[in-house]
This record gives sequence, C-alpha cells and structure tokens, in this order.
Amino acid sequence: MSALSSVSSFLGIRHEIHNDFRFNVIIDDIDELFTFTEFALPTLTVEYDTWKEGGQNSYSHKIPKRVDMGTVRLKHGITSELGLLGWYIDVMNGDFANAKRQVSVELIAPMGYAAIIWNFRDAFPIKWTGPMMKSDATGIMIDELELAYHGFEIQSGSEINAMENM
Repeated sequence: MSALSSVSSFLGIRHEIHNDFRFNVIIDDIDELFTFTEFALPTLTVEYDTWKEGGQNSYSHKIPKRVDMGTVRLKHGITSELGLLGWYIDVMNGDFANAKRQVSVELIAPMGYAAIIWNFRDAFPIKWTGPMMKSDATGIMIDELELAYHGFEIQSGSEINAMENM
C-alpha cells in the first residue's frame, strides 16, 4: 500500500485518480491528496573553476566546486482542498520560518502502486501558476507548481515493497 493510500484510508477520503494523473504528491503537515500529470526532475549542474596549466595547450583542468540543484516542477495537478494554495500564500506573505516541508512525489505504475518515490527535504514553493478556470471543473486545478529544496533521496520499487511488507 502506498503512503498516499495509507493517508486516504486514515482520513476516510475517497480521491479518484484517473490514468492521466500518474504522480501523487504528499506534503508534510498538509493532510490532502494531490495528483499531477507531469513531473520535471531537477537539473543538477556541477559548478567548477577552470585552471590552465602552463605548457599544456590541449586542454584545461576543470576543478569541481559544488553542485547546483535546480528546482522541481509539477504540472497539471488536481486536488479537492486548498491546503497547497494556503502553503504557497504563507510563503508569499513571508512566513519562511514555517515554509520548509518534506515533499514526496510518487510515480504511480499502471497497477496503482508506487514504482519510485522521490523525497525532497526542506522543500518550499517558489512559483504557482493557476489554470484557465472552467465552470465544469470538479476540483481545484494547478497548472504548474515549482519547488526549491535542500537535497533529495530516491526509493525504488523494491525498497518501497520491502518497507511495506515489514
């Protein structure tokens, strides 16, 4: 059973996930269910200094300094609650002390289980793009949500299954 299933069972919430919505998002301290159709992993870039050695004209040395972790983007999301928007509004209002949260993104396999989970530490929203509103919409839509974070871990399907069978 995935963490999202556990949360929905505990809360007694029925959250229908269609085949198009393949990424479940779980955010610490926000007891809601979020699903998205697109998830853009961050670009990881190594910053480096270039050192040109005297007499060596065929190449220059690249000396690594640090890794710059880009942001995470989720697109085309749906939820039935306002907690995610409330979190973003808190950040907009300058409540940075309480902004950082653990955010988990689950890739949902066709059979409905989590195949991979990305866990982002100390994540906070830096961009929210609302959708074009439609009168027949049945949930709260999110066109794009962008998150900054301070490190991440990845769990594969075998690790997830081992944890659930404990």
